[in-house]
Amino acid sequence: MKILFVGELRVGRTAHQRMRAQLELGHQVVGVDTFEDVVTNPLELLFLKVRGRLGRPKDLNHVNLKIAHLAAEQRFDILWLDKALTVTCSTLAIFRKGNPGAACIFYSGDDMLNPRNQTYYYREALPHYDIHFTTKSYNVAELEGMGCKQVTYIENAYDPKTHRPMQLSSSDMQRYASDIGFVGGYEQDRWTHMKRLALAKLQVRIAGSFWERVDASAAPNMSVMYGDLCGDDYAKAICATKVNLCFLRKINRDLETTRSVEIPACGGFMLAERTEEHRALFEEGKEAEYFETFDELLDKARFYVRHDAARSRIASAGHARCMSSGYSVHDRMSHMLAQAKDLLEWGNRRQGH
Repeated sequence: MKILFVGELRVGRTAHQRMRAQLELGHQVVGVDTFEDVVTNPLELLFLKVRGRLGRPKDLNHVNLKIAHLAAEQRFDILWLDKALTVTCSTLAIFRKGNPGAACIFYSGDDMLNPRNQTYYYREALPHYDIHFTTKSYNVAELEGMGCKQVTYIENAYDPKTHRPMQLSSSDMQRYASDIGFVGGYEQDRWTHMKRLALAKLQVRIAGSFWERVDASAAPNMSVMYGDLCGDDYAKAICATKVNLCFLRKINRDLETTRSVEIPACGGFMLAERTEEHRALFEEGKEAEYFETFDELLDKARFYVRHDAARSRIASAGHARCMSSGYSVHDRMSHMLAQAKDLLEWGNRRQGH
C-alpha cells in the first residue's frame, strides 16, 4: 500500500518509529513532518499561545498545504494522521477528491478527551476519519460518542531497533547506573514518590523533561539528568538500572504507557503501577512487578535492589514475553494496517471495482 504519513518525524519519536515500521513492512511511505521549530519572538509566541488556548493552533509547518499538493500529485491508499492536530476538514476533502477510495486514519497514544490533546480542527474532523486508533481503552466509547465511525483500541509498542538489551561500557555504567531509575517527565506525585525512596536511603536517578522544577539536593542519593533521553541513551539508562519505575500520567488517565513495554523490551526489570492492563501485558511476580501504595513500592524496591537473581529472572521473563507476544511496533502496525486493508477492500467491493 502507499501511505501518506503525517506526524512528528524527529528520530527517536514514536511517530518516526511507526513510519519506519510501515516502510520495513514493505509499504511505500511519503512523510510530512509536523514538528515545529521553537518560536522565540515574544509577540509571535504570545499570539501562538492564545491561538493554542482557543484550540486553533497555527499550522506553522504548512502541513495542510503539503497534504493538498501531495494529494494532487500522487495517489495514496491511506492518509495516516499521527496525532496531526492541525489538519482541517477541508484538507481531508481535498485528499479524498484526489484519492477516491483511500482511507483516512488517525492514530494517537494520548488521552484525546484531555482538552490539552485536542484542537478545534481535530474535533471537527472526527466524523471524517475512517478509523481512529487509540492506546487508551476508555477512549473507545468516548470517541464513538463524539462521532467517530470506527474506534479501535491498540496497545503500546516497543521499537526493536531502539528498545533492546545493550552492552554497557564502564563509562555508560558511571553515567547511568543506579538502584532505582525513572525516565520520563516531571509530575508532582512522581517526585514525591522518588524523593521518599531517596530519603529511605535508596539510590535514585531521574532523567527527563521539566525536572528543573525540583530541588534534587533536598534528597540524599538523588541525581537528575535534565532533558529527554532518546535512542541508545534511553536503552542504556534502562539496562544500567536495577529497578526501573513505570509511573503513569494521571492527567492522561493512563492504564499503561509506552514505558510499560519499552522497559521489558530492553531487558530491564520493571516496577510499575498496578493496573489490569499492566497485569494483562506481564504476569505479576514473574514478568514484572507492580505496586499501589508507597509502602508497597518501598518494600519491593528494597527487596529487588538486594536480590539480583530474582530481579534478573523477572527481567528475562518480561523480555521473553515482549518477544513472543507481538508487542513490537511492527506487530502492532501490521494489525492496524490489516484493518485498513479490510476497509479498503470493502470500499472497493461496494463501488464495484
